[in-house]
Amino acid sequence: MQLLTSVLSVIAPHECLACSSEGSLLCVRCMNMQHAALPRCYRCHGRFVGFDTCTRCREVSPLQSVAATCAYKGIPKQLIWKLKFGRAAAAAQDCARAMAPLLPIDTTGRLLITHVPTATSRERQRGYDQAALMARAIARRADVPYTSLLR
Repeated sequence: MQLLTSVLSVIAPHECLACSSEGSLLCVRCMNMQHAALPRCYRCHGRFVGFDTCTRCREVSPLQSVAATCAYKGIPKQLIWKLKFGRAAAAAQDCARAMAPLLPIDTTGRLLITHVPTATSRERQRGYDQAALMARAIARRADVPYTSLLR
């Protein structure tokens, strides 16, 4: 799948969703122009330091922090839509380029990238599991191990 995508990107490169330049679905220049997500608690959406889960929500959630690259609207939403429903597996690379820098620096060697698998019916429809593509691409860019933990 990855080899076919690479060959097709040379023959028929994607156009940037924002500026229509050839090369990728979201070029580096346009990616840098997207509005960063405001730091909020992922559950109640209250503003909080960094992307930490607020004290009240931490009582019912095991997640201490959930970081977002940008708000899910406009061009970023179109990019995810292309990945999930537009058969544009290459969008996973563009998402990884934006998301990998958000990972904490791991000096312990304990950081691991995984994903929540897509339903098998959706994977058959698309021809790929978009969550797995993104997780692998993020792990590669961040030089962090990837493994599939769930089936």
